[in-house]
Amino acid sequence: MIKTIQPTNNQSYQWIQLEDASVDEINQLVNEFDLPHDFITSSLDTNEISRLEEHLNKNGDHFTLLVINYPYVQENEDIRQRYQTQAISIVYNHETLITSFQSSFTDIYSYLIDDSKKVTFDSPELIMLEILRLIARSYLLFIEDLEEIIMDLEMTVVHRTENELFFQLMGINRGLVNFQVAIEQNQQVIESLHKVVKADDNNADIYSKIHDVLIEQKQAKATINRLRQYNDKISDILSNVVNNNLNNIMKVLTVWSIILTIPTIISGIWGMNVPLPGTENNMSHTLLIVGSGLLMLIVYMLFKKNKWI
Repeated sequence: MIKTIQPTNNQSYQWIQLEDASVDEINQLVNEFDLPHDFITSSLDTNEISRLEEHLNKNGDHFTLLVINYPYVQENEDIRQRYQTQAISIVYNHETLITSFQSSFTDIYSYLIDDSKKVTFDSPELIMLEILRLIARSYLLFIEDLEEIIMDLEMTVVHRTENELFFQLMGINRGLVNFQVAIEQNQQVIESLHKVVKADDNNADIYSKIHDVLIEQKQAKATINRLRQYNDKISDILSNVVNNNLNNIMKVLTVWSIILTIPTIISGIWGMNVPLPGTENNMSHTLLIVGSGLLMLIVYMLFKKNKWI
């Protein structure tokens, strides 16, 4: 679906939004602006990496491509598939801004549009930078959600060892890896853009905003690294708890197997078809049962005293 949005402040540029692009819509924009095909289709590739490219078309128009990965949440998926990233293509020059994205980006970019569906920024470059800022901010918000989940797991991991915990840790780790890779790629692109834009009087506002976006990107990177360390620590704790619980279970089973072996040994000895003391006594059966019980009790108390059970 193609939308064309005009600015409200008498600026001469246009913003073309391409959401969930079809083949015909992609070809339409490629032919109209004489752009490389991948400038538009990059947003459709789930494995697309962030990058910065430039293109000079046959009419002498210069276009810059930014491919940036943004975070989103698949609400209907379990936690192992919930936290994902997807690319958005941003193609711009001084007169035109083209954004190609999938529907998962809608929540992020809707902030840029007011109720009348008209843009309130002075240039395509400023809109592009606001999109970058919102993406960096979105990473921070999603990271905060993951941090809350990790903190909750840290409080319960000592008392719980269900498979659900392992699945949650797997999902969190997968989300953190997705975010970390995307954040590092985005940072490289923004740093390249920061070098391209000159810090002169004409670009002072743009240069300053790129610097602000870069700071938020570095903040997201530092936070994601810290959370990965937390997640690794919780995984280690959970492994230790599981191993400790298994050791305790094995210790209890071993102790009880020793205790229950006592009557087996005694009955086996007095059950042999050879003369033994007390076999002619009518109370021998009862005495053997009572004796076995006493021995079992004594062994149990010894184990209990030494805190083996």
